[in-house]
Amino acid sequence: MGLRSGLAAAVLAGLLGLGAAPQAGHDPDWRKCKKCLPAFTKAFGYLKANYKSPQAKRVIGSMLGGYVFAGFAFMAEGNSGKELEDCVQYCSQAIRDEGFNRNWYLSMSMIFLTEYALKYGLTPQVQRALADGLKHAAAQQEETGGWCHHREMWKEKGYNKVGGGRDLGMVTTMIYGAFLEMKALGIEVPSAMFEKAHKNLESISDGAGVRYGTDNMVGDAAMARASWVLLALQATRNTAHPFYSKYQNGVESRYKQIEAGVHGFAPLHYFSVAAAMHRSGPEAYRKFVDAHVDKLIATQTADGIVPLKNEDDVASTAVFASMILMQKDGAFFPVRKVLRSSGKSNKEEWKLASDALAKGELGKAYAHLENIQPGKDGEDLVPEAQVKMKKIIEAAAQRFNDARTLELAGETPDALKAYREIAREFATLPAGVESKARIEALKK
Repeated sequence: MGLRSGLAAAVLAGLLGLGAAPQAGHDPDWRKCKKCLPAFTKAFGYLKANYKSPQAKRVIGSMLGGYVFAGFAFMAEGNSGKELEDCVQYCSQAIRDEGFNRNWYLSMSMIFLTEYALKYGLTPQVQRALADGLKHAAAQQEETGGWCHHREMWKEKGYNKVGGGRDLGMVTTMIYGAFLEMKALGIEVPSAMFEKAHKNLESISDGAGVRYGTDNMVGDAAMARASWVLLALQATRNTAHPFYSKYQNGVESRYKQIEAGVHGFAPLHYFSVAAAMHRSGPEAYRKFVDAHVDKLIATQTADGIVPLKNEDDVASTAVFASMILMQKDGAFFPVRKVLRSSGKSNKEEWKLASDALAKGELGKAYAHLENIQPGKDGEDLVPEAQVKMKKIIEAAAQRFNDARTLELAGETPDALKAYREIAREFATLPAGVESKARIEALKK
């Protein structure tokens, strides 16, 4: 299944509250699954209690992986705003790291922040962080067009002897994926840097995915490297991109082989493949779940930790929690549309949004705020528009939670009325999509 059919299925299923056909051992609604629900509850409980803890087991002492993958889990879960903002704050600083592994910090922070911006809007904090990220990426890019741990690390004594090369495919795919998402967000990516990265990925292809790097022929066993680019192409609906079909077909044929491809930091491999399969549609993701989830549940500790390669308890457990959450179609997919111009200036859209806000018409206000885009007259309004959009998303989420409280209290008629109002006013926002799903569920 490609993105053309996969996305259509995912969107339609999300709107109608439908999922893939039931499979033996797993209820398609993970919240009703006797295996997934208790495993997720323990994992997410551990995550919320430990995502900021310096005492938790981390890879080489770094907390970045925990914040990145906890952030992805909080995005997919949708009701952990404070925790998500902590992750955004951390990554907005980590993107500027200048240590030995600076380009790992750069690449992971960039792709996390662009995913966040696609879903919630380009806030001033994230906009500044990504601007700094572009400067660091330009300074650190190798002559090959890729990126290593830090620039010209490959010249240092002994590096090639331990399996390195002049660049690292995993770092390069995350940065290139972030570039694609930045372009969709209206952020200018220097064309020379972008083209060099593109040519680098062409040069280190293994036929379907992305090799370990230049000078290293190790292939992309499960498409974990290529999947970071595929995620960006799926998020931006860029099906015409020359990498799209190759990477899509590759992940659908290799997704079972994650263990064979893991090198260095297992969460990077497990998450990218899981998320790419999730964005390919419910049928594809059900295959991924059947191949991996039971094996991981079997490794879960009493504390809720799911230890991928025993490297980083927070990052690994966050990836597992995300896998469970992604059984809900569209759980990890940008809601914010990449828009064409409405034909109105940013100042005109701002006035229309302000008028709607004054009348309490939040959904209409959001639609006008969403049309305030970079590259148009009144560009200085973009950051403030993004802040207001985020507040509207939060207000819609609160209304959904109130309706859910009515439903759980057995007040079904009132809950249905509330869900219908939310779905009508916030049709494209997470609260509106989820409300439509609850309406369909309550009709059964």
